[in-house]
Amino acid sequence: MERNGRRCGDGFRSIERNGHGEYQWNSGMSAITLDNTGNDFGTVELTGSDVTVVDSDDIDLGASTATNLDVTAGGAVTDSGTLNVTGTASVDARTNAITLDETTNDFGTVELTGSDVTVVDSDDIDLGASTVTGDLEVMAGGDVTDSGVVMVTGMAQFTVPDAGNITLDSVTSNYAGNVTFSSGGTLNNVAIVDNSDFGIQDGLNVTGNLNITARSADLTQYGEIIIGGTLNAAGRDITLDNASNDFTTVQLMGRDVTVVDSDAVDLGASTVSRNLNVTAGGAVTDSGPLNVTGTASVDAGTNAITLDETTNDFGTVELTGSDVTVVDSDDIDLGASTATNLDVTAGGAVTNSGALNVTGTASVDAGTNAITLDETSNDFNTVELTGSDVTVVRYRNGIDLGASTVTGDLRRDVERCGDGLGHIERNGHGEHVMRERNASDHTG
Repeated sequence: MERNGRRCGDGFRSIERNGHGEYQWNSGMSAITLDNTGNDFGTVELTGSDVTVVDSDDIDLGASTATNLDVTAGGAVTDSGTLNVTGTASVDARTNAITLDETTNDFGTVELTGSDVTVVDSDDIDLGASTVTGDLEVMAGGDVTDSGVVMVTGMAQFTVPDAGNITLDSVTSNYAGNVTFSSGGTLNNVAIVDNSDFGIQDGLNVTGNLNITARSADLTQYGEIIIGGTLNAAGRDITLDNASNDFTTVQLMGRDVTVVDSDAVDLGASTVSRNLNVTAGGAVTDSGPLNVTGTASVDAGTNAITLDETTNDFGTVELTGSDVTVVDSDDIDLGASTATNLDVTAGGAVTNSGALNVTGTASVDAGTNAITLDETSNDFNTVELTGSDVTVVRYRNGIDLGASTVTGDLRRDVERCGDGLGHIERNGHGEHVMRERNASDHTG
């Protein structure tokens, strides 16, 4: 049956009901508005510019082409033909399911309201404002992005092709369930912002960068993570402690932060309001300023630690490594630490609150500020000190004083001095300079 007697907007052409009970509306590229709440369709096939369809219960979308598509249904929404929507496809199934899984679908932006929602797109897809009370599954032949707030009560799964990108960075989105990312090969870059606790999936492998923000919530992991580029992690407490993790550079923002890496790791610009705990199977370096209000504990085993950014700002550091270098822009406290060689440079006073065990040389430069290394269980071999008032108390073993400059007072409380004790001289500038010398010939 074909009806040509009514116009549905300028350029209306025809309404046909084919032999399968499907309604076909073709208005060329003019608008179609079928918004009566009592409508009840089986399948609709629509061709127009701005297309609006309302159905009182279930509706199936056949092959349709539109600039913008707005579908409201009192039941489930499915598709049985290709949907080509260059602008925005808005589908509201209320508390019912949405299944748009034709592999040749091509959307610009989708806005989805329903229970369990599945969307397939043959290339890039953008998620507009969407509310999903069940699970969300998005499968794209290109990249996945968002331009609106996405709220998902259940699980969310995003799939892209090999080397695809996923960017879900709307700041007020909320994924209450588990979120997983996958691809037909490798994932390039992945970014997500969540306002709930976020657990990174087991086995996530990203060749580029991974940016995860759990706003006012905790960030954890369910298994190993491998990141080829930079991990940017922000949350309340961050715990990434799987022994098989393999990061390149990590940038961290949180309260209490724990990171474990199976080999070398680089610490990018990071801000930690309480404590930072880093354990690595290789060398630990920094490529950006580290601001840690509480204790920064870094364990590199027998590998080097080099935290030499001039704008670093630590409270207390606890360090385990071979050659260890730490720079702080102001005061720094040395907690319990073990190193072959220790090199500390500070723009303020240097103190220690834990035993320092340095088998080689401990070099501490506080500029014109005080150095107080007064833990009774400290164990040094050679120390080189530059500061104003310097206090070194009760070494368990002998100590060798290397080249040092003290502009104020030097206080020593040493149980036993080895044969390599240097001597202290006052130069023409009123500085006390300690020079290596035989212990039997030292002066005070």
